[in-house]
Amino acid sequence: MPDLLRELIENTTTGTRAERHAQRLFEAVQALIRTGRSHSSVARELRLNRRTVGKYARAHTWQELVRRPPR
Repeated sequence: MPDLLRELIENTTTGTRAERHAQRLFEAVQALIRTGRSHSSVARELRLNRRTVGKYARAHTWQELVRRPPR
């Protein structure tokens, strides 16, 4: 099995639901921001709050966006 395919399978089968959600949103926001779109425009398209888009746009990795488990 090619390495890329194996990595994709591992990425989709590991992690919690919240982690997968954060990763998908992060990738979507980052892709739209890279095209030069404004935060407001991205928020409208993805139906997110503008502040949420800003948080995802500022993050360097999707892992920064996952909430930590309670103590």
